[in-house]
Amino acid sequence: MTLYILAEPQEPILKEVFSGKWQKPQIDYLFTDVDTALPKELSPLLIQDNSASKQQLQKLLEKYSGLLITTNYPKEQLLAQLRHNLIVYFKPDQIGIFRYYDPYIASYFFPSLSEQEALSWLGPIASLEWFNTDWRNKVNQPDQWQEKHNPQVNNWQVDVNRLNTKPVLTKNQLLALQDMQEEKYAYKWQQNTRLNVAEIDIDKAIYWVKQGIKDGFTGKRSLNEYLSIRTKYPNAPLPESWPNEVIADRMIYLEDYLKKATI
Repeated sequence: MTLYILAEPQEPILKEVFSGKWQKPQIDYLFTDVDTALPKELSPLLIQDNSASKQQLQKLLEKYSGLLITTNYPKEQLLAQLRHNLIVYFKPDQIGIFRYYDPYIASYFFPSLSEQEALSWLGPIASLEWFNTDWRNKVNQPDQWQEKHNPQVNNWQVDVNRLNTKPVLTKNQLLALQDMQEEKYAYKWQQNTRLNVAEIDIDKAIYWVKQGIKDGFTGKRSLNEYLSIRTKYPNAPLPESWPNEVIADRMIYLEDYLKKATI
């Protein structure tokens, strides 16, 4: 098995790799041969050094952002798979670069994959590892190593036709990424609120964020205002209906409703 690092484009990691501590570092830029207008400097990096131990690679990724890849297939096939996963359809009319190599995204996206989906996304990759914790657990749990296996890796074969298409994210995969965004928002809001975080645990903050978005408070300003109102009346039930679609009207109605519900 051969080990690789797939890293975010970070100058410090390049400096460390070429500092003389590594004997035979090899760098491949994923944006090479990919249809993107972004410069090479913004490309994720595939780093290989057969002289480095797994412990050395893990130590590097405990400092910098990226994935540890294990594979028994040639590097050319690995690169083709990684590049294929880069540009995806988030919606039928929305295409963009998918930063699956970000450990936070990995913490939500890869656990959401079924065994067959894992084969499709990982291809020649036997396993992925990353050092991270998700946003929900970040409050109480330090970063730790996580892993996604590809149980069917030995059944994988190169499919040239598939490599010429762009992946389309499924509903479940999109929901996993939505969970990530909502939990990230809740975590950052909870950490920045002036209230003692013990008064509003992360599960409650996430629940409020999901409720607020569901009820139409999708802008940053309106969602923050919604959360501020919820903190005033944390145990009051929400209204079952709203007066209209106007967010300003809903905000006034919400505070008045919660206030009366606590009397």
